[in-house]
Amino acid sequence: MSVTITPLLAPVIGGHVQDWFSWRGNFVLILLYGAVVGVLAWRFLPETHCPKAGQFSIGHMLGVYRHVLQHRQWLLLLCIALLAFSGEMAYNVSAPFLLQDQLHWTPVQYGYLILVTLGGFFIGAFLNSKLVNHLDRRMLLTLGVLLLLLGSLLLVVFSSQLSTLRILLPTAVFMAGVAVTTTNAGASASLLFQENIGAAAALYMGLMLLVSGVLSALVVSMRIHTQQPLAYTLLAFAIVAVVLRFFTKE
Repeated sequence: MSVTITPLLAPVIGGHVQDWFSWRGNFVLILLYGAVVGVLAWRFLPETHCPKAGQFSIGHMLGVYRHVLQHRQWLLLLCIALLAFSGEMAYNVSAPFLLQDQLHWTPVQYGYLILVTLGGFFIGAFLNSKLVNHLDRRMLLTLGVLLLLLGSLLLVVFSSQLSTLRILLPTAVFMAGVAVTTTNAGASASLLFQENIGAAAALYMGLMLLVSGVLSALVVSMRIHTQQPLAYTLLAFAIVAVVLRFFTKE
C-alpha cells in the first residue's frame, strides 16, 4: 500500500520544495531521504531469517526466480497488478503536463490537486478493508479491475474537454481500483510461495517497478495536450486486466 500511495503523495512535498528551492531542491531532498532511510534500515532492521547453507548463492536465487516465473497463476496475478500500477504511473507522468502546462496550475497547487486522486486510493483501501472479511480475494480482485474499467471509461467519456475535474474525478475512481487490485493480487501471489515468499515478493515488486517505468516512459513520449492519450492508455490497461482476471483461479 505504501509503495502505491507515495507516488501520489510525493507531489505535495515536491511542489513546496520546488517553490522554495527551485526544481533542483527535489534532487537534494531525495539524496538526503535515501541516506536517512539507509541508515535507519542498517541500524534498526536486523536479519530475522536464518538461511540454510548455500541459500543465498546466486545459483540458488536464480533457481528460485525461475521456479516463480514458471508459475502461471503467479504471472497472471503479477500482470493484473502491473497493469493497475502502470496506470497509476502513467497518470503520474501525464498529470504535470495536463494540470501545470495546459491548465496552468502552479507546482504547489498541483501537489494539492493530486490529493483528490489520493482520496480515491484511500476510499478503495478503506472499502477493501471492510469487505475483506465478507468477500474472498477473487471477488475483491474482480471489484478492483471493474473499478479500473469504470474510472478509465469515465476519463474517456470526459476527454472531449480539458478541465481539472474531468481529469481528477475519473482518475480518483481508477485509483480506488488500483488500491483494491494491487492489494488482493499481491496477497494472492504471495500465498502461492510459502517457502520462498520473500524471493517471490521481491521479484514481484521489482518487475512491477521495472515494467511500469518502461510503460510510463512510453506514455510521456506521447504528445500530451489533452487527457485523451492518458484516457485511452488507462482504458487499454483496464480492459486487459479484466480479461486476465477471468483466467485466474486464486
